Amino acid sequence: MPDDSGIEAGEPIAVAAPDDQDEPTSGDPLLNLMVHLAHMGTSCGVTLYTRGSTLTGHLCSSAAYYQACIDQAPGTYIETVYRSFLNADVARPSIAPGDPTPDYLYVHLLKGQVIAPGVSGMPNGGFPIRVLRDEVIGFSIGQLS
Repeated sequence: MPDDSGIEAGEPIAVAAPDDQDEPTSGDPLLNLMVHLAHMGTSCGVTLYTRGSTLTGHLCSSAAYYQACIDQAPGTYIETVYRSFLNADVARPSIAPGDPTPDYLYVHLLKGQVIAPGVSGMPNGGFPIRVLRDEVIGFSIGQLS
C-alpha cells in the first residue's frame, strides 16, 4: 500500500503519552479490572456489546495493541505513528502491586472480530480493536467464533 505522508518509515514522531489511565470514566468497574489484569499480563477472550455492534477478541494491554498495529503495517508511516505511541506507553511508570487500579479509558482487543447475525466473525483471523470503555454496554467472558 503506497504511503503518501511524506514521512519516512521509522522517523520519530513526538507524541504525548496515551491517556489510557488519566481520565475518569463511568464504564463497568469489573471490565476496568479485567483491562487492568490484561495490562499486568493476565488476559482472556471477551465479547463486548456496544450500542452499534458486537465485538469479540482477546483482551490485551495498550502496548500489545500498538505492537499488533505496528506488525500489520511494516515500513509505513502508520508503523511510525503506532511505534511513537508504543514508546510513550512503555515509558509510562509501571503500576506497583498494591497501587489502586487505574481508571482505563480504552479496552484493547487482539484478533478482534465484528459479529453480525448470520455471518461468521469478520474479518477472518481478526485485527486489533480499540474501544472506549464507556461505550461498552455489556460484556461476557469468552471469545465468539
